[in-house]
Amino acid sequence: MLWSVIPEAVVLSGMEEAISLIDGQVENCPCRLRSAGDGFFSIEALTSTDPKDFLNSGLQPGRRIFLPK
Repeated sequence: MLWSVIPEAVVLSGMEEAISLIDGQVENCPCRLRSAGDGFFSIEALTSTDPKDFLNSGLQPGRRIFLPK
């Protein structure tokens, strides 16, 4: 149950789609990445154990990066 004025079908639309994440490194920080096509990825989450990585503004979730093969 959701407490929202937005209909539940709108809020939950797309939730049944499978998300494929890959493990990678950005600026020597382990991350989970989502493919955006053509070699571009977006950072979904940091998997680092170093607290300094979470303070790095260049590693914010949602940032698009290019990773050549």
